[in-house]
Amino acid sequence: MILIALGSNMTGGGYSSSADVLDAALRLMEKKSIKVTARSAWYSSEPVPISDQNWFVNGVVCAQCSYEPEELLSLLHDIESEMGRVRKIHWGERLIDLDLISHGGAILPSKKNWSPERQLTSLVLPHPLMHQRHFVLKPLEDIAPNWEHPVLKKTVSEMLLHTPPDGKLHILD
Repeated sequence: MILIALGSNMTGGGYSSSADVLDAALRLMEKKSIKVTARSAWYSSEPVPISDQNWFVNGVVCAQCSYEPEELLSLLHDIESEMGRVRKIHWGERLIDLDLISHGGAILPSKKNWSPERQLTSLVLPHPLMHQRHFVLKPLEDIAPNWEHPVLKKTVSEMLLHTPPDGKLHILD
């Protein structure tokens, strides 16, 4: 199972809302042979860390493709660039954010070296912050509540029970 988190808190480039941005990202993924098999509801969420920037629209999809994890992450970054994302400030506003959360249960780097605190300088799977983020866990619960984190050995529902809210979150659809 491949899990991809999507987020946006900007518009522009012909997109009238952040939800439109996420819908456009889904269409681009399909064009690049990333088949979306399930989609969560879209959620409105406060920025994390909390700031005065616009709220995000977030969601998670389950997908299938033939790409290896590194190839898929590179392709997701290509989609972000194609849509107009410019990386300026870490955790700043962004038109589109596509995060590879899990790829078939792969643990990268190896389980022995995996750490949620690991710097994001290379591909880390499962995503090193996903278990701390309600804006990822709540949408993920929509489509895969029993998915088990391959390192923490907790389901999405269990992680949600043990993760304090990191900001307000409202379902949009």
